[in-house]
Amino acid sequence: MIDSDVFDFVERCRKHTATGPLLGDLLETVRNLGFEHLILSGVPLGGQKLAPMVELNGWPAGWFERYVEAEHAAVDGVCIYSAKTLKPFLWSEVPAKWSDTEGSRRVAGEATEFGICSGFAVPMLSVHHWQSVLSFASSAKACTLSPRHQVQLVDDGGLRGHVDPGLGQ
Repeated sequence: MIDSDVFDFVERCRKHTATGPLLGDLLETVRNLGFEHLILSGVPLGGQKLAPMVELNGWPAGWFERYVEAEHAAVDGVCIYSAKTLKPFLWSEVPAKWSDTEGSRRVAGEATEFGICSGFAVPMLSVHHWQSVLSFASSAKACTLSPRHQVQLVDDGGLRGHVDPGLGQ
């Protein structure tokens, strides 16, 4: 991804009037960084259900349903850590106290069945939820992003301040 890709995406965001085209555009933009999937959602807290909190769902077919049905958000280290920080992070950087649990390892293992092996999360405050996260997923065994690419995802590709994900709802 080059800087002009990011600026072009931000400009296009202003023209989107529905979430479907926005999701497709964002997925196409981040594909250059090795991400095939993404989700933008509120972070469930205190027993909240994930499904009603999802703003953009670009997870592989079947994975979202399994994740919701099994209530993986309650044990997924990435989801738990997203509720505790506003600092963007590679999934591999989730502290062991949340990532090295039986439940979190189970979620990560099941995700690989759907081609999700690594990723990058951008936690953020939200007008719709207490805390939200934009999580990018890759089939690559390890996600490596340069600091420059991380900034591009956080400041622009991460949608911060550029669109209301509640479009069309």
